[in-house]
Amino acid sequence: MMIQNEQFRNSTVSFRTTSAHKIQLNKLAEASSMPTSEYLLHLTSLHPHVIDKMSGETIKEQQLREEVRKLQRRVTKLETDLENADLRIEIEQSALTQKIQTISKLELEVKQKDAEIQGLHVTSNKMKEIHQSQLSIGNKIPDKNQEVVKKKKLKSDEYVLAGLGLAGVLAIAFKAVLKR
Repeated sequence: MMIQNEQFRNSTVSFRTTSAHKIQLNKLAEASSMPTSEYLLHLTSLHPHVIDKMSGETIKEQQLREEVRKLQRRVTKLETDLENADLRIEIEQSALTQKIQTISKLELEVKQKDAEIQGLHVTSNKMKEIHQSQLSIGNKIPDKNQEVVKKKKLKSDEYVLAGLGLAGVLAIAFKAVLKR
């Protein structure tokens, strides 16, 4: 029975409006060939989806609010991505700076080693020149300077003692004293 009672119009709805709005509503209702109350009821029954029953917001407002939430989430994500990208850039720039400094140090070491090598080349060339000049001087000296003067050969013990320097000289002298 309750369903049947809902089919009958047994409630009244009234609202206040300005006289300009009232005139406008009356004109719209007359253009539709309906009384004003029927016209308003007809409008609400044609567009029930426009107003959400629970929140009182229009569907469009809800859609816009959800779109704003999605955009805010996206903006937050993009801001986080940007911060992470900035941090990665800082890290990479720091690493690059360190690599550049290392390369500069290595280049300086290479220059120093090149200078050492050049110095060694110069020294080597001078040594070759000296050696060449000694060879040329050696070829100019007559053969008689190259003869070895024969000396009295010492006994093998005396050779050993003579090889010891001052101690050897003293030992030879001591041995000579003992032989007398």
